Amino acid sequence: MIAWRADKPSITFSTEASINLADDETLKQLLAQAGFTSVFIGIETPDENSLASCQKKQNLKRDLIGDVRRIIRAGLQVQGGFSSVLTPTCLPFSNNRSTSSKKVGL
Repeated sequence: MIAWRADKPSITFSTEASINLADDETLKQLLAQAGFTSVFIGIETPDENSLASCQKKQNLKRDLIGDVRRIIRAGLQVQGGFSSVLTPTCLPFSNNRSTSSKKVGL
């Protein structure tokens, strides 16, 4: 894909990934070189109890803000999905809405 896109710099892509993309330096570099400019990450909620109850293990025990920053430093714009903050009726992500909102700065 990198070679194919070499003479087509105006063509860009976006994708979806889990937050553990932040751990893979090689993949982040290859995505940027291949013309990926943004990635959607399902962050869901910063509330560990809600994440555990929904089996979102890849999001547990992480520095979510630090992870997002590492992805951005690789040249990818992060678009995050937040279930508990923006969808208060979504269960079980509705646990501790005020705490979750404060953690993401809302």
